[in-house]
Amino acid sequence: MGFSLSGVLDACTSYGTHLFWPISDERVAWHIISIIDPVFFSLILLLTLVLGWRIQTGGWPVRD
Repeated sequence: MGFSLSGVLDACTSYGTHLFWPISDERVAWHIISIIDPVFFSLILLLTLVLGWRIQTGGWPVRD
């Protein structure tokens, strides 16, 4: 799944990628994410990771 989505993720950058390579040599670039990952996208990924972990485990771990 990650391999199949890598072209789409590359198209989200400002450099773009050749999504339709055998048919066209035009680069597709949507300019959604910069090449240097801004803090905003990293925070969203971290937040969803923590929330998913909390939902799966049933809460924060308690240490004795």
